[in-house]
Amino acid sequence: MLDRKHSIASKNQTTYRAPTASEIIDKLGGTTKVAKMFGIRTASVSGWRAKRIPAARLHFLTVLHPEAVTPIAVSGPPDPERRSASRSHQAGLSTADET
Repeated sequence: MLDRKHSIASKNQTTYRAPTASEIIDKLGGTTKVAKMFGIRTASVSGWRAKRIPAARLHFLTVLHPEAVTPIAVSGPPDPERRSASRSHQAGLSTADET
């Protein structure tokens, strides 16, 4: 599992980040559903949103609900068309037909 402050890049230069506690809880159906999953009070799960999900609970979620803790892509490889349009714009050229 990735630490919230760390990200990784693959060969295609896509950068990933770990989901926040709130994102994980929301993916699992919300505070009440997660509290019922663990048999704890909703106030405890609400506290995780502000702090962090305890390590043992996060491990449990990683094993049983890996889709909820999957790293999130925050940037991808550059779009060749966008890069080409940007170069044309910088050179003072238009990429669209002007009438």
